[in-house]
Amino acid sequence: MPMRGLMGMIGAALLPLVSQAAPAPALHLQCELQASNELHTLTFHPTSDPYRAAATPIGRSFRFKAVLEAQGEQATSVRLYAYAYSPRQYVLLHLATYDHPTPSRTSLTGQQRVYSPRTGSELLYHCTLLKDEAP
Repeated sequence: MPMRGLMGMIGAALLPLVSQAAPAPALHLQCELQASNELHTLTFHPTSDPYRAAATPIGRSFRFKAVLEAQGEQATSVRLYAYAYSPRQYVLLHLATYDHPTPSRTSLTGQQRVYSPRTGSELLYHCTLLKDEAP
């Protein structure tokens, strides 16, 4: 029997075992942002490569990035970045760091306000670190 066929049979036999395993509680950061009368709700999951985290456009003047790092089910850090538009590139306006935060139904950050020096536009945001309970 060809190797590919054998591996396919083994994978098919193991699939029911994998799909029946209970999912681990999902740690995630949920952020609500408002700029230019637009409301955005963004969800961020733990990353093993914080440098690859992308910034999301918020309104016409801002970008927002969140980096959630964890070991297992424990958050080790949350870093939040707010950038403002400028003609050549986006400029970092605000960086907030939270070391070893604990999941909670209350806001991790409280209400934050960031202003663009170029346009005077306001970015409002707050983030909550959550952990879904296993079924």
